[in-house]
Amino acid sequence: MRKLSPAEAKERLLKMYDAFDRYCRAHDILYWVDYGTLLGAVRHQGFIPWDDDLDITMPRPEYEKLCACFEKEPPSAPYEWIAFENGKMDYPFGKLVDNETTVQSLLNKEDTRLWIDVFPLDGVPGKEERAALFEEEKELIAWSDRAIARIGTGNTAFRKIARLPLLLHARNKGQRYYGEKLRENALKHPYEQCGSCANTVWGDAYEGEVLDRQDLFPSGKLVFENREVPVIREYRKRLKNLYGDYETLPPEEKRRYHSATIYVKEEA
Repeated sequence: MRKLSPAEAKERLLKMYDAFDRYCRAHDILYWVDYGTLLGAVRHQGFIPWDDDLDITMPRPEYEKLCACFEKEPPSAPYEWIAFENGKMDYPFGKLVDNETTVQSLLNKEDTRLWIDVFPLDGVPGKEERAALFEEEKELIAWSDRAIARIGTGNTAFRKIARLPLLLHARNKGQRYYGEKLRENALKHPYEQCGSCANTVWGDAYEGEVLDRQDLFPSGKLVFENREVPVIREYRKRLKNLYGDYETLPPEEKRRYHSATIYVKEEA
C-alpha cells in the first residue's frame, strides 16, 4: 500500500464522481451535489482545500431507483455501491467506494475506503410537527456513532471513562439497529406527500436541513474542478441555512480533514 497525498486522493475522488455522474445520466437519475461539495463549488470552484470526500443528495424516489439500478447493474471496478438497503453498510444511506483504497479514520474503530456519500431526501411535516422528528434523529445518530467509536476516545480521562458504558451498550445493540431506527424515522413522511424535504437519515443541521420542494427545481449547474455539477435552484439559500455566513472561511483550527491517512494498493 502507498500513502496518497491530499491532491492524489482528490484526483481519485474526481474519477469516482465522473463514473457516478455517467451512471446517473445513463439511467436518468436525478441528483445534486450538496453540503461541503456544494460549498466548495460556490466558494472555491472545487474542493474545499481541507475536505476529503464528496456529498450528494437526491429525492427518496431517485435514491431508491439508484439502489435498484445498482442491484441489477453494479458499478464498474474498482467501485462498489454499499448501502443500508443492500446490507453492505449499517449507516442509513449509501456510498460509492473505491476498493483500491484504505482510509484510516481518526475516530472510528474500523477503516473504510475513499467514498462519495449519497443521502436521500425525505418528506418533513410542518414546522411545529417536525421538532420531534429531528430530536429522534439527533438521539439515534449519537447512539450510532457510539456503536463504532474507538474505546478510549475523549477529551479528558474522566470523559474516556464516563463514555465507556455508553459505548459498550451501543456496541451490544449494533450500528445496524440504529440505522434501521433512523430509516424508519425518516420514512414517516413520504417525500411525494410533503411540500418540504430534508436529509433526516443523517443530516446534522436539523431545521437548517429543510428545503421547500419548490426550491429544488429547475436544477442548475456550477463549476467544480473544471467540470459542471448539478445543484438545486436555490443553492445559496441552502448554504445559508446550513452554514450561515458560508462565504467567510472558518478559523484555522476548524479546517480539518475527516481522515487520518489514505492508502492505495500498489500496482502488481
